[in-house]
Amino acid sequence: MRENPQDFFATSDSWVRSWATGSGYETGWGEFRGGHILQFHWGPTGTVGNPSDGSLSLDRGENIQFHVWTFLYVSAPGTIFLTGESDCVPRWFLNLAFKSPQEFPFGSPASIDLIADWSRLDITGYDQNRGFLFESSALAGQVAIMNTSPLPEPSTFRILGVFLAASGAVVLARRRVTERQGSQTFASRGS
Repeated sequence: MRENPQDFFATSDSWVRSWATGSGYETGWGEFRGGHILQFHWGPTGTVGNPSDGSLSLDRGENIQFHVWTFLYVSAPGTIFLTGESDCVPRWFLNLAFKSPQEFPFGSPASIDLIADWSRLDITGYDQNRGFLFESSALAGQVAIMNTSPLPEPSTFRILGVFLAASGAVVLARRRVTERQGSQTFASRGS
């Protein structure tokens, strides 16, 4: 997540693009598009959201612009559903399509079509007149993996294991299982 806490204009007739036209991707500059066209600098990045289910709740004051993003992995193409409830002009973008803002449908979730691989989901919003509460629904249960960056796809780990086994390399994994019986603790080790 990143934010910008500046007062720019009196109306909320624009939408926030997470990177500015002509500045390149991930340069730290955002931009208002629509009613106003104005560039601004994002603050430092941080982490936000519920790690147990992938939902999001942002309670912010007036004159705050925000940008949040996550990476989603599915092994087969499919559709996920995401609500984005707020009066903060929320928009979502899939796979860096920042020229094509998608609005959250009023009263129903957005349908987001994912490819079989990693997809990047970005959400932006702001309100120049008053504070707002932005809430989105849980995503983690709708995808195989949700993470702050794309990891190697799960099959990569299996391919690596087959390669190591075929080359004669041995990898020892160590685990520790602890059982408690009464006041005694028993530990076993495996490989």
